[in-house]
Amino acid sequence: MFLLQGPQVHESQQPTADTSVSARGVRTAVEGAARARYLDSGYAILRTVRCDFHEGVLTLRGHVPSYYLKQIAQTLVGQLDHVELVENRLEVDAYTTSDDPVDAYFGPGEK
Repeated sequence: MFLLQGPQVHESQQPTADTSVSARGVRTAVEGAARARYLDSGYAILRTVRCDFHEGVLTLRGHVPSYYLKQIAQTLVGQLDHVELVENRLEVDAYTTSDDPVDAYFGPGEK
């Protein structure tokens, strides 16, 4: 007869309240860093992208006017600390605009 044992969990590996606080801190930091990248990008429309981070996956949601901007949005946040995967759920909608439609497509100074 064989007895199956579960994995041994050491006391240091037990989940604690600090773990969830730390996870929330990382989530807040990653989402804030993504927003900052979009604000600094010069593409006004990227300010509307919603970012949700959970367990290494950064999910992008919202609407952009071109596939080019969808790719730019993903590229800007793909190398952030703690981000293992970018799940790009942005929808391309040619009627999506920003305050300055030319900046939305090309960025400032690219006109």
